[in-house]
Amino acid sequence: SMAFGPEKIEHLCKIQERIVFKDPELLDNFLDEVTGFQSDRSQEVRKWVAGFIEEACKKDKDLLTRVIPNLRILLHDESVDVRKRVIRAMTFLYKLCLQWLSKAKIINENMEAVWSLVSEMKVDIVQMIDNDNDGISGISDELMGLKDLFLGGTANGSSGMSSNLKLFEISFECKES
Repeated sequence: SMAFGPEKIEHLCKIQERIVFKDPELLDNFLDEVTGFQSDRSQEVRKWVAGFIEEACKKDKDLLTRVIPNLRILLHDESVDVRKRVIRAMTFLYKLCLQWLSKAKIINENMEAVWSLVSEMKVDIVQMIDNDNDGISGISDELMGLKDLFLGGTANGSSGMSSNLKLFEISFECKES
């Protein structure tokens, strides 16, 4: 029979323990099945999926190309709690994505697509700063702080970083409205 609520989360946590922490070589095979729970009726399960994606990417940065679209959808979830969890995951994944791209010898189309989605999500999160829900506002402010931290004085090219950062420079120009 189908598990519901806390029981379902318990089963999913066991799966995460196995495929992320114990046997990460299984992650690739089961990623789509697990992320498929993003459309579950339970907001707790959808929040769990956001956390799972974060943990999976910590194990394998290349999974970013497969899971950022899932997070993009969850960022617009009807549940404020799910959106908060996605924003929390993005505070880590944003940094991870920057590291991943900056270390790549060649930026391929998939990487550009991920960066484009991450940039769109950043814009959406900036708009959420003005949201009435203080929880989202506070988390969003935290994410924007990352942008300053990582691209503060270094995006001008004087630090000797690779030319790949030009991709970041273009994406991070703030447009005042």
